[in-house]
Amino acid sequence: MGKRLMGVLILILLLALIGWSLSVDTESKVPAVYLFGDSTLDVGTNNFLIDSKARADKKFYGIDFLNQEPTGRFSNDYNTADSIGINFNLAAG
Repeated sequence: MGKRLMGVLILILLLALIGWSLSVDTESKVPAVYLFGDSTLDVGTNNFLIDSKARADKKFYGIDFLNQEPTGRFSNDYNTADSIGINFNLAAG
């Protein structure tokens, strides 16, 4: 399958999920949102890997969040997946 076709299929899937989420009662709690993509969607969470030397528990990972604590993610702010969840009232902001 070509990269262009794969990109179109992913875009269609994303738009379908967004359309579905708009029709769902957002007052109910959503246990999880699964998004597949690159580093704009997944900033890594490996603090629970025992042999990992790369740790996201340093003070600067999370300085832009309200509590200014390390988040265990290689990001100091919300990423695309967080923004999607917040904008659709699926996650706390």
